[in-house]
Amino acid sequence: MSTLEQFKRWFVEPIAMLNDERDYGTAVALIAFPLLDRYLQGKSGARTERDKSKAMAALLDVIPELQDERTAKEFWDAYRNGLLHNVTITH
Repeated sequence: MSTLEQFKRWFVEPIAMLNDERDYGTAVALIAFPLLDRYLQGKSGARTERDKSKAMAALLDVIPELQDERTAKEFWDAYRNGLLHNVTITH
């Protein structure tokens, strides 16, 4: 099985199934956000906290609705410190 096929079976297909259910948004986010994190690291080259500005610029390319770097950082911090580490949304 190719890497792409594994990615589809492990992530794309489960997310698609969960995405059809109204109340499964948190589960989808818990799966999708680490993938987004990895994608943003690759796209921006950001590897450390010092590179956060690069990562936020890449995040704005993916989610332009965040509108500016400050909002992107707030969104990302809520995800990283809240949802990922504490399984809750913090602000």
